[in-house]
Amino acid sequence: MAGKKKSITKGKTTSRTRRMSKTAEPVQLVDICMPNYTNPRGVMFGGKVLELMDKAAAIAAHRYCGTDAVTASTERVDFLTPIKNGYIVDFRAKVIFTGRTSMTVKVTVHSETTVGGIRRLCCSGYVNMIAIGPKGKPIPVPTLRRSTTEDWAEWEEGKSLRLARQRCEI
Repeated sequence: MAGKKKSITKGKTTSRTRRMSKTAEPVQLVDICMPNYTNPRGVMFGGKVLELMDKAAAIAAHRYCGTDAVTASTERVDFLTPIKNGYIVDFRAKVIFTGRTSMTVKVTVHSETTVGGIRRLCCSGYVNMIAIGPKGKPIPVPTLRRSTTEDWAEWEEGKSLRLARQRCEI
């Protein structure tokens, strides 16, 4: 059985999946801010932005680990510029850090005017996802392969976020 290892623990046979490494590919989700996405001032609801960030992160996680993934938590998100009715909204998501069963996905959100194409950073954030197997339990994910200095910097960013979360849980 390729990719499987058998081990005997206290008389029981268990099967462990050997973790391979994999490169994360960025995911792009594009939408247009419609009137039903906005408040009375014509600005996109923050909750709608968070919903679409979560969706982009889920797609990136699913593609990376090749199985279902669920949202475990999010990091702080600060809204920098408003997204107005009619603007194009561009969500870019990429797995930047992996644990044994978890993935940290960085999501950046830009808006773009339909006339003139002026593009602005609206917000960015991190979504922590857990890979889930067919029995509904967490399963191992591939180790993230890092080849560029940007990959390593993002890995360190994800690692420091994880350490900060762990300090808060104690």
